[in-house]
Amino acid sequence: MSLDLERLALNHQTTFEVTLHNKEDEPNRRADWMFFKITNPDGSNILISDSTPIYPNPDSYPPANDASTFLTHYVNDSAFYASRDYSAFLEPYPKYYFYIALLAMGDNADKLTNGADYYNAIIHPEFANINNWAHVAQFNEMGVGYEYYFTITSLKRIEVEVTEPSSLLILMSGLLLISLRKILGRQ
Repeated sequence: MSLDLERLALNHQTTFEVTLHNKEDEPNRRADWMFFKITNPDGSNILISDSTPIYPNPDSYPPANDASTFLTHYVNDSAFYASRDYSAFLEPYPKYYFYIALLAMGDNADKLTNGADYYNAIIHPEFANINNWAHVAQFNEMGVGYEYYFTITSLKRIEVEVTEPSSLLILMSGLLLISLRKILGRQ
């Protein structure tokens, strides 16, 4: 799962205990800030993103190109939910979607999430005592594909470092100087 928080609009719903991002809060109604890549039990992969062409147009009404997620952190009620749907909504196929739902209530519910800030979120699915499931489906236009549910045993946060443009400029300048010295050295 990848969430590109930098692409999200600033008008998402956020409090100290709750953060919600969805397509309806996006000024351009984009859903391409979230994608899922799932490796199936047979080793094949499912990619659920805007890069997959769907016919008919998933931006038609009713919407079938959607992304939403929320993260809550209360003492007795914490949750993490994410969904990505990219399907021909009015037709049975093609269909691409992924849902994940983790919910904890009661004692230790606050241990499911460490807060409602996605930039620092750590999620411990072992504390999800009410809901702990994911649902994935991928079917092509002919209805051939996969659909299954599974339980989440762990989530690992991976930080992706984005190279600054100035670092890239320094690297390119250095490579240019090395190439120039080699060329001048041959003459």
